[in-house]
Amino acid sequence: MKRVIASLIAILLFILPGMNALAAGELNMKVIVPAYFDPPSSNWTRIINQAATMPGRMYAIANKNEGPGPAFDSAYNTAINSMHTNSGKVIGYANTDYGNASLASVKAIIDAWYAFYPSIDGVFLDCMEIAPGKEGYYQDLYNYIKAKSASALVVANPGITTVESYLLYNGNRVADVLCVFETNTGFDTWVPAAWTNSYDRSNFYVLPYGTTASKWQSRVDYAASHNVGWIFCTNDSGANPWDTLPSYFENFSTYVASK
Repeated sequence: MKRVIASLIAILLFILPGMNALAAGELNMKVIVPAYFDPPSSNWTRIINQAATMPGRMYAIANKNEGPGPAFDSAYNTAINSMHTNSGKVIGYANTDYGNASLASVKAIIDAWYAFYPSIDGVFLDCMEIAPGKEGYYQDLYNYIKAKSASALVVANPGITTVESYLLYNGNRVADVLCVFETNTGFDTWVPAAWTNSYDRSNFYVLPYGTTASKWQSRVDYAASHNVGWIFCTNDSGANPWDTLPSYFENFSTYVASK
């Protein structure tokens, strides 16, 4: 019996490190705000103030004209530094056009983020392809970002259910986090792909916009019960539902931090 137990322990010690490598490891829910509005603004102030109440669990996606803009912007620098001072993090936006944007052009955006704002905390790769075949393209970008900063968070956004190979391909990461839901309908009946159950929830992010004040709490609960570790809700809609914050932002974020 002792020999069997010892063998089982040895097997677990061999397997668990690999499992942890596949998972991001952090089980607490976090907020990633698509902050598609320029600082200084009351919206950025609200994000920064809220970050201080939930250390390490408030992230914002900075987006100035689908990237960092053409030059250093002192207002963005102040916002990023203020987030860091208040235990928040900021990642920079880059549009991949479903894998159709040239690698050189996306890398130029990544270069600009790190040149203008060296303390940026990662990159949000928007408009990710969902059909198999572009894994190498996204893995190249992932490795490029990680070469800038090993601690960078790489969030990729297919916006809908995708295939596992866009998270892990040939045994290596393609993204740290996948946004697997971004729309204003259907979240209350949404079911994630079965393959996601092999990973912990810190790998998955949802963006159910058009969420009324009476629905955000149930949607956080629904996300938590469906293996989702990152979320943002807003009542905004239209062509750009990320150009403001909902009135319930603080209550929503505090509730997420309790999960």
